Amino acid sequence: TLRVPLEGSELSCGTGIAIVNPGNASSHTMMNLRIERSVAMNVAEFLTKKGVEFDELPHADTYDAQHLAQELHVSGREVAKTVLLRTERGDFALVVLPASRDVDFKKAAEALGEGVALATEFDISQSFPDCEIGAVPPFGVEYGLQTIVDVSLAEDEQIVFEGNTHHEAFRIGFEDYRNLEQPLVVDIVAD
Repeated sequence: TLRVPLEGSELSCGTGIAIVNPGNASSHTMMNLRIERSVAMNVAEFLTKKGVEFDELPHADTYDAQHLAQELHVSGREVAKTVLLRTERGDFALVVLPASRDVDFKKAAEALGEGVALATEFDISQSFPDCEIGAVPPFGVEYGLQTIVDVSLAEDEQIVFEGNTHHEAFRIGFEDYRNLEQPLVVDIVAD
């Protein structure tokens, strides 16, 4: 493991990171590097540090975005769910879309330029080690991941999303989210 100090970097929120080669890379492929956070990302602290106005929405544990929407009494179109995809090369990308919609894998493959599949629960736990298993905040860039957001979320003034746990959610303006994350915004949902 090569440890690289990145004091004050955007990626690590002022913490150190470790860059890990999870396997041997062949000579004709890029090495699949995974970024590990040495200090847990706290979504509320992150948003405060960035000067973003937000509402913290504590709630009973929920384990999917539709139940989060029900628990918070908001439309599933306003709740942003996150889906981790594994590409053909073994890299990961984070897709953010309305809770009420599903990923169109053909559109995701076109956006990324290669085939994709759902990441496993193990992949999620390894990619987001500072989160409860299955809880994935929509800040892929903070974990060294490309983030793709469905265009329909860009039409909303505000979005609601899960934090690092299954009992916290946040509401922020979509433009604030876009400015923080700089995602690729495309049509990525199934028709």
